[in-house]
Parts: sequence; structure tokens; C-alpha cells
Amino acid sequence: MYAFCAAQQRSAIDELNALTRVHGGIPADAYSIAYNRCEHEWLNDFSMQAFCVGQQIEGYNSFHTVTALESSIATETEREQIRRHCTLQWVTDFSMLAFCKDTQLKSLNFLKSRPEWINVQDWNLAVSSCSVEWREDYSMIEFCVKQRFDL
Repeated sequence: MYAFCAAQQRSAIDELNALTRVHGGIPADAYSIAYNRCEHEWLNDFSMQAFCVGQQIEGYNSFHTVTALESSIATETEREQIRRHCTLQWVTDFSMLAFCKDTQLKSLNFLKSRPEWINVQDWNLAVSSCSVEWREDYSMIEFCVKQRFDL
């Protein structure tokens, strides 16, 4: 069993070295943030460091990519609000940045998809008043609106 674990760790070290040589395909400063975060979190477990760095690279790419679906849901201003909101919460955790962005987009889509049984004026009033309370946090605005209508 020891030999297996040692081989896994050596393989992970090789993977980390390969990623480091090319900065994981992301900007060097972002890679450094991701690598340091994972190294600190998984101090002596190189397999988990490699997994963590991979997750961070994937999160970085997801956060910085605008998909067609994202463009169809959010205006440029709304996308900028989402980026700002998520960046304030998750400065150095790229996988959480991507999760936050995805969550905010789903909530924004909900807010733009009024159920037919709720009249427009009531819906707009609820969204507006919840927006005053929660500003640019679409997931909390969604939560607030759902509470107002018992959804």
C-alpha cells in the first residue's frame, strides 16, 4: 500500500510540475494564486494539490468565459455586476468565483422569467423592492421574491 501511495504522490508532483511550467494555461499571476492556495490547503498531499489546482484552473476559465447562454440571459451591465459581486466575495478562489457566477446567472434568469399567474406590476414591484435591499446579489433577490410570493 505504501508503494502505491508513494507512486501516486510522485505522479501528482510530476503533474504539478507540468502545470507550473505552463502556468496551467492561465495568466501567471492567477496560476500563482491558485497554486499557493492549494499548496497551503493541502500542505503534504500532492495528489490533492494537483486536484485542487485543476479545479482552480477550471474555475478561472469558467469565470472568465462568456458563454452563449450567459449572453442570452444577462446584459453586459448585468454580467459586470455579477463579476463584481462574485469577485468581492471570492477574491482568490477561482472555483468559487465560477460557482458564484453560475448561481447568480441562474437567479437572474429566474428574475427575468415571471410566472404567468403573477401579474407584471406585482412581480416588478417585488423585484424592485428586493433589489433595493439586496442590490447586486441576484441569488438573494431571487430568495426575497420567492418569499414574497410563497414560491
